[in-house]
Amino acid sequence: MDFSPDERLLISASYDGTARIWNMRDGSSRIFFCSTSGISAVRFSPDHRHFVVGSISGEIYVWERRSGQRVTVLKGHTSDVDSIDFMPNGRGFISGSWDRCLKYWDINTGRMPDDPRHEAPDVVEQKESFTFAGHTVCSFLFLFPYSCNGSLPSQGRIRSISISPDSRWISSGGNDCTVRIWNSRNGVQHCILRGHDAEVLSVEFCPAGGYLATACRNGSVRIWKYENPDSDVEHP
Repeated sequence: MDFSPDERLLISASYDGTARIWNMRDGSSRIFFCSTSGISAVRFSPDHRHFVVGSISGEIYVWERRSGQRVTVLKGHTSDVDSIDFMPNGRGFISGSWDRCLKYWDINTGRMPDDPRHEAPDVVEQKESFTFAGHTVCSFLFLFPYSCNGSLPSQGRIRSISISPDSRWISSGGNDCTVRIWNSRNGVQHCILRGHDAEVLSVEFCPAGGYLATACRNGSVRIWKYENPDSDVEHP
């Protein structure tokens, strides 16, 4: 689910393939049939002109809120898109998937604004600007599925992403039990945060900057501090 920036609307999504936009004043809703494969992530754009839907099949759909028209289909992921987060300027967003990758998309073109291949948007299909790849296979014990020690392999699915308030850093948490920090400008992995011993289900930068909170399946929450944009994130 996600609130619109003005807090007047709430958008929810379901595995039945629908998204609903709820009016917070009177409880009325508008339904959108978005995907036949089911929806696993949804997010309003910062100007709430659009909303973005991630599907179980890997496609991402961009919709215009007022008209109810689908604007474009973004293809590039090969598995469930579990997390979406917009850059603060609203020009693009990051998607995280069970295929172990994060991808950057321009909301209008599917490419970075300064990409020399910049073209007019295609209302049928777009490709991502670039891909962040690094999450690995995690091993789970058969009898203790929340432990990262054992011999039963599981894909390094990305479960949550968050973008720092200054747009410079992207954090991702996955079921390889790590949190990874990426440079949003070039897609390079900046560092890996280790310490969780279970699947990392949620990551969130503090709106004021300086801190990153992470939570894993075993119930633990960790707070990580970073001093400035050029320093590594430190373990608490």
